[in-house]
Amino acid sequence: MTKRERTNANNADKAYVERYGDIASLLDVLQMELEAHQDRAAKRPDWGHVGDLDYIRENLVTLVAFVSGKETHAVQEFLDDQRALDDAE
Repeated sequence: MTKRERTNANNADKAYVERYGDIASLLDVLQMELEAHQDRAAKRPDWGHVGDLDYIRENLVTLVAFVSGKETHAVQEFLDDQRALDDAE
């Protein structure tokens, strides 16, 4: 491996770790913001709050499909299955 190849590999390693950390931080913030959203909605729920969650959910389905290599319909089926299990309990 040449010096340039090692430098590129090291840069990629560093960038990967940084991006991974960023995503972990964003997931933590998302959880906090969802809890705050739930608190606001509990005070006076309306269809706007539902629309907010639909938007977030749609984007998360797309992201999960991307990172898992599955189609969005497969992620939706997973959610449907999870909901059915929850309803059965």
